[in-house]
Amino acid sequence: MDTKGKNGETLLLVDYENVQSLDLRKLPEGWRVMVFVGSVQKSLPFDLVQSAQGLGDRLAYVKSDLVGPNALDFMIAFTLGQELARRPETPCIILSKDHGFDPLVKHLVEQGSRCRRVNSQLELQPAAPLETPQDLKRVLEVLGKSPKKARPRKRDTLAKHIANIVRTQAGDRKVGEIIDLLFRDSYVSEAAGKISYSF
Repeated sequence: MDTKGKNGETLLLVDYENVQSLDLRKLPEGWRVMVFVGSVQKSLPFDLVQSAQGLGDRLAYVKSDLVGPNALDFMIAFTLGQELARRPETPCIILSKDHGFDPLVKHLVEQGSRCRRVNSQLELQPAAPLETPQDLKRVLEVLGKSPKKARPRKRDTLAKHIANIVRTQAGDRKVGEIIDLLFRDSYVSEAAGKISYSF
């Protein structure tokens, strides 16, 4: 997806309940950001607030007082619809690991909107195939040799499989970074909660 609209503007909607690893200093010039914060989140880390200062009026925090399943997700979806109604030409990106947004994104794309969901901020950075970390190379090698039917189909089983390959814990930050790189470089994709591979 082309991430530049008129005047270089792109809207990033952050599901902060779902993704807390965020450095707003790394975003391209001209992006607008809306950070959606859930009702149980009482404070934001200093590093996030500091990184956001440079955005000025291009940043908005949206706090939900609603409690319940998917309350924040519905708020994000509604706000996205409002934004596209006002500025239909603006590319919109949802930053969330929640693949429940995918049917909405698919519908919006079919209607002509430029919209997508990403799992991490790393996916917004250009791919750098010549700088592939050694652990990622090892994961690609093992997955590439595995029969297609034997490859993990769920994100949590993929995390456990990668942890075994790089000999660490499934919750290790390194595992999350490898998964983010797999998505960023389009080695894997996810639809309806199922992982598919492009190699």
